[in-house]
Amino acid sequence: MQEILVKDGNATFAPVLYNRMLSALADCVSIDDCNEAQSQAAALAVYYKQAHDEEAERAANEIRLRAWRRMAEIIAAVNVADCKTQKAMVQKVRDSLGHDATSMLSDSRLIQMIKLAGVPDRNFEEAVAKASGSIAKLIRDAHPAEIKARQESIKARDEWHANASLREKAKAAAEEEERKMEDKRRREDEKRADEMIKMVKEKAIVEVGEVGLTLSPKAKANLVAFSVMMDRKMHDQLRDAAHDRRTTMWAILREASNYWFVVNGYEKV
Repeated sequence: MQEILVKDGNATFAPVLYNRMLSALADCVSIDDCNEAQSQAAALAVYYKQAHDEEAERAANEIRLRAWRRMAEIIAAVNVADCKTQKAMVQKVRDSLGHDATSMLSDSRLIQMIKLAGVPDRNFEEAVAKASGSIAKLIRDAHPAEIKARQESIKARDEWHANASLREKAKAAAEEEERKMEDKRRREDEKRADEMIKMVKEKAIVEVGEVGLTLSPKAKANLVAFSVMMDRKMHDQLRDAAHDRRTTMWAILREASNYWFVVNGYEKV
């Protein structure tokens, strides 16, 4: 092999080696044969990569992918159309071909082989040279389902960008509507608060008027403000005291306040 790989000190992938490996792939009838062929091709690809021979490396990678393709064809003999999950597909392949025969392949690799078998020949030939030895890249570029998914993704992306201005306008409109609703809720809350204050004040004014004595406007306003802060029991007691003493609620409040100030060492107000 070394005589074929090296000539005049330069690494080269001789056409005779390429053709011989292609012929060997056609004769592969087992997964083990295909795996051995792809392993040899992978080793050659590494060798040529280190030798900086891009053309020979590409040819070795192509042989490797064709070995995987041949393996996929062998695995495709197992009908997995009735399997609902990938796990079921893998299990059916292993049961059909034998666990020993498929032991060198991981579950993910078997799934790749099943997908690779679904790549049309024309798509495979167009993608094999560009895949650089990567099964995943080849499937992504050549499998009909993957192509369709990629096209739909590109279409969705283009539509997303095309509708960017519409999305911005919709977002701005939604934000404006939310701002209006917030302003409306705030005005309604303020209106309810004003109505509550008005109701309390009107109630206090009515109750102050029940004393039956005339108060100055200033005293009445002060009493209204104060009565709003009192609970009902205190207010009733204050009103009864005013009736009993024939005076005003405000006068009793002033007298009580003065008493408290004197007792606690303050001057009268």
